[in-house]
Amino acid sequence: MKRLLAPALLTALAVSGLSASASWARRESRGESTAPSRSGAPGDDVRARIAAIPGMRVLGERPAAPGQIVLDLAYRQPVDHGHPRQGSFDQRLPLVHWSTWRPMVLYSGGYDLGPSPERRSEPAVLLDANQITTEHRYFGNSRPQKPDWSRPTIRQAADDHHRIVTALKKVYRAPWISTGGAALKSVQRAALSRRAAMTERYDRWAEAEGKPSTPSAARTAPSNSPSCGCRRCSGCTSRQAAATSCPRWRPMTTRCSAGSTG
Repeated sequence: MKRLLAPALLTALAVSGLSASASWARRESRGESTAPSRSGAPGDDVRARIAAIPGMRVLGERPAAPGQIVLDLAYRQPVDHGHPRQGSFDQRLPLVHWSTWRPMVLYSGGYDLGPSPERRSEPAVLLDANQITTEHRYFGNSRPQKPDWSRPTIRQAADDHHRIVTALKKVYRAPWISTGGAALKSVQRAALSRRAAMTERYDRWAEAEGKPSTPSAARTAPSNSPSCGCRRCSGCTSRQAAATSCPRWRPMTTRCSAGSTG
């Protein structure tokens, strides 16, 4: 089945409130309160708070790193957000919980959950954040019993994520960060990808907050740019567009004529 979201670039981040995260980290370092309550430590019953969200179910709990818990969640989503009475399905959402006063990372890979959905993404590791991973609608077990294949559109998937963020913000009120290839402006405030200007912006923030900077390989390799300098090989929306716009494109291959992977 054709992937329904834009490819999630390995190092592309959609950042919600980068400046808010910096402010939150500065207040935390000074010992100031960063949330209304710090009751969400691993020893507290966060399961009950999440299960109290309408449409959310806690399917189980799995082993995790010290100080963390992994909860397998299922969230009831409408098949069609424009017509919510026309059926629903359960979307699977593994949650790596650290504390409700830590930031939350929403990770959307665009497919099923894979073998290790509890693996934390780069922003979650950098910020010691919680992470919620979404299984894309109509992939894996996140589908109706009789799926209508006209419904898994990019718009519907974006609305899935919007509902998830809105629901879980009732529990996780610290800044949210989304990593993946798509975002709603009403949920994520800015997009951060591995472009030079944005990487420099991140590195300045990381230095001020005592966080790891961007790896040098990411700083020197522009996204979607093979080493031959042809920016169209991997960035075109179709083979036809690539063939007419890029003299180095070779049909039926993902490599440019210079031999570099596009």
